[in-house]
Amino acid sequence: MWNRSIVCLALLSALTCLSPARLDAAIFLVTTVAADGEGSFKRALEDANAAPGPDLVLFASELTGVVDLSGVSLPAVTESVEIVGPGAGRLAVDGGLARRVLSFGGPAESTYSMLDLTVQRGRVGSVGDRSGQSRGGGIRLESGTLVLENVALRDSVALGAGEGGGVYVDGGAFLRLVRCVVTRNQASSGGGIYAAGDVTVEKSTLSANVAEAEGAGLFGAGTVRLFESTLSGNRAVGSGLPTGRGGGVFIDKPGLLIASHATLVDNRALSGPGISSRGTVGSVSASIIARNLETDTGLERNCESSLGPADANNLSGDMSCGFSGASDLEGVDPELWPLLRLGGSTPTHVPRPGSPVIDAAGTAFCIELDQRDAPRPSDGDGSGVAECDIGAVEFTAETDGGLVFVDGFESGDVSSWSGQFP
Repeated sequence: MWNRSIVCLALLSALTCLSPARLDAAIFLVTTVAADGEGSFKRALEDANAAPGPDLVLFASELTGVVDLSGVSLPAVTESVEIVGPGAGRLAVDGGLARRVLSFGGPAESTYSMLDLTVQRGRVGSVGDRSGQSRGGGIRLESGTLVLENVALRDSVALGAGEGGGVYVDGGAFLRLVRCVVTRNQASSGGGIYAAGDVTVEKSTLSANVAEAEGAGLFGAGTVRLFESTLSGNRAVGSGLPTGRGGGVFIDKPGLLIASHATLVDNRALSGPGISSRGTVGSVSASIIARNLETDTGLERNCESSLGPADANNLSGDMSCGFSGASDLEGVDPELWPLLRLGGSTPTHVPRPGSPVIDAAGTAFCIELDQRDAPRPSDGDGSGVAECDIGAVEFTAETDGGLVFVDGFESGDVSSWSGQFP
């Protein structure tokens, strides 16, 4: 039997956070980390599928640990549903590198959302499988709209000729990520994300993902929007293949890239380690594309081909992106700290004091909050005039100006010393 206090607390939490339009939603509680049985995540999804949506699947707030799915498959989600966890750092749904963790595949008008949860160690396909059917190691979105907020997608694989180690988005579907971390996933194409449909990435970080062929961080064949987000340390290795393109982002036909206040640094590939495209790069504004290296030469070449003189307050570490407009900075080191948690819910590259990105985004591209949800603009250069910075992070002199160890030491916060992050 469920503990009565757990049920009551969970119900109170759900009713408090639901909008008036959702107060009539059916609520299915997850009260155990057991893979199956009463109170399990599997049972809650089964019950939600059987009930007319939209529904709410709610994890009890005190649940911690891992839901181990190595011996159990979750049902595909076929009804509109909101899944709310107790926190990405508190509870993970783990495929045990034996199976995909979650699939969403209801009617085209279905809407799904998942908050405050980690999805990890999913797997599809097998080594040597070149069938091209291995899609979405962690999550597959077959239809409808999926919003992930404060979710970590990590350590999942799409083996063989697999696509989308972390998540795969079918054509016609739409994925939106907000304050998410997509890290250490692997596939042939789209190590972190493979989007045949449209995808929007906001205030999120894609890091340390690996692709054998194309798009280590993100492969997009639909419309890709990158807003206030960071792509760092992703690698398109090209092992045994004539490719290895797009360490950060690869845009395939008929895809379109729109980026604003994005930071793409420290990615690697044989070609186009920052951005590579067979599709269209529409607009790039107030963004940093720097320190991206070609694997075979070790040289910085951020873009596979010129993106044109955008004159939109961009910074490129070399001349390959063609940012030759009056407001652009070319061949300039952005002077960023390494990828660390220095405020906010995702790891970011914070500008060092004196960085050329500070107060350099101009007024046309100034927005209210950065990736860390810190206010923009800030007078980071001490000129007396507050202006937005280029890239995903706004330098704030009061909090970022005195950083020495960049590990949380200054504030006595030791939580980030290990360098591990979901």
